[in-house]
Amino acid sequence: MNLREKLFVEVRKGTKVTLSESDLNKMDRMYERELAQYDNRKVMTPYRKEPKRAFLAQLRDYAFERILDRHLYTFSHVLVIPNPYGVAKQTALILFNSSKEYKVRYRVFGDNGNDFVGESSYTTRHRVAILGLYFERSNTVDLSLIDREGKVVKHRVIRIFVSEVPENQKDLVMEVEGDKSAAMPLLAVNGAAFSPLVFDADGAIRYSMQLRTYKMGMIPMPNGHVLLADRTANIVNSMGKIQPCRYHEMDYMGRVYRTYILNEPIGTALAQHDSSLYLVTSSDGEHYNDCILTMDMNTGEIVRRIKLIDLLGEKYHTGKEWLLFSAMEYRDGKLLLTLKRIHTIAQLDLESGKLDWVLAPKSIWQDTELEAIALKTEGADIEMGRPDKAVWMDEHELLIYSTGTKGAVDGGYNDAQHSAVLRVSIDEAAGTYVQESKKDCLKTMQFGSALYTKEYNKYFHLTGITQDRTTELHSQIQLVNGENGEVEKTFKLTKNFLWAWEFHPDIPSFCVGMGLHDQTEFGKLPTPEEFHGTMPKKTDQRIRGTFFGNVHLCENLLQYSMLPGAVEKLYFKGEHKTYVQDYSQLRMGRRKEIFAVQVDGLEPGEYDMYLQFQGKIRKLRNELRVK
Repeated sequence: MNLREKLFVEVRKGTKVTLSESDLNKMDRMYERELAQYDNRKVMTPYRKEPKRAFLAQLRDYAFERILDRHLYTFSHVLVIPNPYGVAKQTALILFNSSKEYKVRYRVFGDNGNDFVGESSYTTRHRVAILGLYFERSNTVDLSLIDREGKVVKHRVIRIFVSEVPENQKDLVMEVEGDKSAAMPLLAVNGAAFSPLVFDADGAIRYSMQLRTYKMGMIPMPNGHVLLADRTANIVNSMGKIQPCRYHEMDYMGRVYRTYILNEPIGTALAQHDSSLYLVTSSDGEHYNDCILTMDMNTGEIVRRIKLIDLLGEKYHTGKEWLLFSAMEYRDGKLLLTLKRIHTIAQLDLESGKLDWVLAPKSIWQDTELEAIALKTEGADIEMGRPDKAVWMDEHELLIYSTGTKGAVDGGYNDAQHSAVLRVSIDEAAGTYVQESKKDCLKTMQFGSALYTKEYNKYFHLTGITQDRTTELHSQIQLVNGENGEVEKTFKLTKNFLWAWEFHPDIPSFCVGMGLHDQTEFGKLPTPEEFHGTMPKKTDQRIRGTFFGNVHLCENLLQYSMLPGAVEKLYFKGEHKTYVQDYSQLRMGRRKEIFAVQVDGLEPGEYDMYLQFQGKIRKLRNELRVK
C-alpha cells in the first residue's frame, strides 16, 4: 500500500448537535398521533394512558428515520442522541447521511486500554449505535468513515457526555485484586438488588439498563436479544406469590420487539432456539418449577408442557420446591437441566420428551428406574453437591458450579468448606463420565455459576451470593487462566448478583430501524371472575395514597400501585354484570407493587370500580368503558 492509499480527510473542525431528553419527548408527541391506532382501542377511561414499550421504541425509530429523510447532517456535522430509547444511559445514537455507501467504525477510548469498538453496516442513512460509554465523564469517541474497499475516507473525534451513576449501581465493585493487565471480555451481570450492567477488566461500568425488573432480571437469548421481566406489571400467581406477568424481548439499546403476557409462575431457568422459548413453571399450581413449557415466540402460545414428575419419578417428590430447577441450556434439540436440590444434571431430548442421561452422585438414582440411564465412572464418584448451573464448554465437556452443600437430599456428599467448579467429560455413547478437574472457589449457597471464554482461554468463577455475610463482600467473580488454573483477577462486589454472561452486543443490528408493525404483544391474563354475591357496604373513608393509587391503562391492562394486604378486592360493577379481582390472600407487604388486570374481556359496557378494604367498599373516581 503506497502513501496515496493511506490518505484520508481528517475532520478537524467538525461540529455536532446533541438532542436532549426534552427534545426526544417533543418528537414523541409530534409523531404519536401519526402512528397510534386510537380507533382500535377496546377499553376507554379518563385515567392516564401508558403506551406499550414496543410502541415507544417504534415511535423513536420512526422519528429518527424522519430526521434522516431531511438530509440535515453529514459526517462533518453529526446529530448525537444520548440514551436514545430512554432506558440505557450509557448508549447513544449518531445520525447523518452520506452520498455514497459507507460504514462507520468507532472506538470509545477506555482507561488502561479497555477500549470499546463497534462497527455499523454499509449504508447512506447512518444510525450508529454507540455503546461502552463511561458514567460521569465526557467520553472520547473516535469515528472512521470506511468505503466499500475497506479504506478510511474520513476520520474525526467527538465527545459524548454521560451523567452520574444511578444510586443502585454506585460502589458496586469494592475492589479488584490481581493482575490488572489480564485481558478478559466484557462481563454482563444480572443483579439481585441492582439493574443489569456490564463491567470491564478494571471493574468500571460500561453499560447498564435503567428499568425496574424482578429477581429474574435480564436473561440473554441466543438471538442476541434479552428477555427482561417487567416489574411494573404484576399478578398473584397460582402459588399465591406476587410476580411479573409482562416480559419484554428487547435489545441492548432498549428497543422492545415483543412483549409476552404470561399468567404462569415463571422460574429463572430459560432457554431459546429459533421461535421456541423454553420456560420453567409449576406443573400443578402447588409445586415450584417442575414443568418445562414451550412457548411459540411468534404467537405467544404455549404449545407444550413437560412435567418432570413423569420423567424423574416419585422418589424425591416431597415438598413444594422438590427440584430447585436452577438452570437450563439448549443444544442440538436437547435441553441441559440443572436440578439443584437432587444433585442432578440431566439431558432432555425434546423430540421424544424423554431423558437421555442423568449425571449425579451414584447413590441418588441407585435402585430407581433412572439408574439405567445414570452415567457411570471408573474413577471416584463425582464431587458434586447441589449444583447451581451446568453449561457445555464444548461438544463433550461440561462446566459445573457445585455449591458444595449437602442439602436435604443425601447424595453421599457432606458440606464442603468451599464451592467448586468442575470440568466433566461426557461419553454419551458409552454412558460414562470423567471428572477432569475441580477448582475451589468462594463458598456460596445459591446463584453460583461458571463461564468459559474460548477466545481468551479463561474461566469465570461466579459467586453470586457469598455464604459469609459478616463483611461488605456480598459476591465475587474470579478470572482463572485456562492453561495453568491460576486466578488472574478477583472482583469483589458489595451486592448480590444472580448470574453473568459474556457481553457480545450485535452492533450492526442496532444500527438498523425496527420498522412499524402492530403485532408486538402476545398472550393475555384471565378476565376477573364474575361476582354473583352481595357487595359489602359502602364507606366514606378514603384509602390512603400510600396503600393504593397511580391508576393507569396500558392498552388492555388496567394497572395500579397497591400495597399488598391493604386492598382485599377490586370490583368492576356494570349494568348487567359485576366482576371481582381478589387480593385477599396476600399478606401485608412493605412497599407498593404495580398490579395488572386484563379488562378487555369484560362484557361490553360501562363499569364503576370499587375498592374493598377493611371489609367495606369505596367507589373510585373514574369509570371504565369496554367496547
